[in-house]
Amino acid sequence: MLRRHLLLGSSLLLALALVSSCMEDPQPLEHHVLVNAARGGVVASDDGRFRLEIPPHALAEDTRITLKRLSVDEWPDEVAAFEPEGDVYELGPEGLQLARPARMVHVLDHDDPSWFPLLRGGSRTADESPILLEESSTHYDVAEGTATLTADVHHFCSFFVTKALELDPRETTSPLD
Repeated sequence: MLRRHLLLGSSLLLALALVSSCMEDPQPLEHHVLVNAARGGVVASDDGRFRLEIPPHALAEDTRITLKRLSVDEWPDEVAAFEPEGDVYELGPEGLQLARPARMVHVLDHDDPSWFPLLRGGSRTADESPILLEESSTHYDVAEGTATLTADVHHFCSFFVTKALELDPRETTSPLD
């Protein structure tokens, strides 16, 4: 009798573990946020790795903003050709033009302090052609093991980060050398 209860209890625990592991989704793929045009707002992924800071009066009217993390299978071919670092995000409504630029912040893992690639933000034009964002900056936090790219964006589409150039400090020379 005791053996039967132990066997039944073990089976029940195993079934619960399997069901809960199948139901876990660490980060939903899509968020919807209503942003007040007069106040602006922030749209961010659950893990905080991507956010868009929309200033007051950048939107013509209150707007429901969509933030979607694209799976690798959903990456447009033109974007995949850039070999993005980290996740690719899509903002909607697609093509929405902002009256004032919003600040995109994208945090990536970077755990190799021996090299620091020059990262560039990427986007797509209205005809779906990929472009590199003109003004972006990258901050490396060696203690945290992260690289944070920030860039101003003027319209909504897919955004990604790519290596524009890899700098290896062991192979560079200082002007003082």
